[in-house]
Amino acid sequence: MVEYYIGKRSRFAYGKEATYGTAPAADAWGYIPVQMVTPTSKSSIGAINILDATVTRNVSGHYEHLRTYGATVEGVLQHFAFCSMAWGTDSYSTGTHSIQESNDIPSFSMNFGHMSGTDPHIIELLGGKINTMKISCDKNDFVKFSAEIIAKTETESPSWRAHYASSDVTKAYTISDMEPYHYSGTTVTIDGETYCDVESVSLNINNNLFAEPTLCATNGKRIAQPVPQLREYGAEVTLKMRTTALYDLWQAGEVLAGETSISFAMNSRVLKFTLTDAMIESAISPLKITEGLVLVTIPLKTVQILVTEENSIAESY
Repeated sequence: MVEYYIGKRSRFAYGKEATYGTAPAADAWGYIPVQMVTPTSKSSIGAINILDATVTRNVSGHYEHLRTYGATVEGVLQHFAFCSMAWGTDSYSTGTHSIQESNDIPSFSMNFGHMSGTDPHIIELLGGKINTMKISCDKNDFVKFSAEIIAKTETESPSWRAHYASSDVTKAYTISDMEPYHYSGTTVTIDGETYCDVESVSLNINNNLFAEPTLCATNGKRIAQPVPQLREYGAEVTLKMRTTALYDLWQAGEVLAGETSISFAMNSRVLKFTLTDAMIESAISPLKITEGLVLVTIPLKTVQILVTEENSIAESY
């Protein structure tokens, strides 16, 4: 029987790099529950046309101008170790991880692919940095993340990278060992008021990585190391609005004075996002007579999103 690649026979691992674009040592590789990896690597190929030796309407030839590497990674959120690399670094103290912004962001390698009998197809991305990340949760679902990654280069790896089981950060936690954060443990606070009738929430960060080829780069027709530009944050909450309070806040057009935050709790673990200098961008509901309860989406603009996580991982991310 011919055995084809199937999605469930897949693996994924990642590791923080000590040197940009160089795969880390074995004890740096970790595991997170990824549900989908979509490679975005592509070539930019242009046509070269000349006066040919024979009469023809065909293209004379092609030339590869640029090759870019990257991927989109989507998964459920057990802990914030992988996602923290979109912000910068982790300052750990007595059970609390405080995610710190940094001018640059960490680079990492990814090893992933499919298995077919004894013939795996393994891809390894080197020099990865997170350009954009979205963290979201819908009613009755787990909290999920989606990260757009820009990388330096890609190889077809000869072997799988195993997670390093001796480290709390890198070892593989089963779903029963560490249940992912879920909608049922969500708390939404806007300007000091807690809202319970929430349908969905999302948060996002955009590092606006400058990733273009430069002269003097050692990798030729490849991008140089991505450089973070303006960092932008945002958040959005969809809820059943029963008072005019949020509309009134939008009408005021001012920075929210009270606490504005979104937190997820699972047993003793708490992941909290605090929005700094947040403003409501819109609070106008669509008038749909044929629908039931009116849902309103509240987009929030914020200067900064601070992240803390309380869990049993007793080491820095």
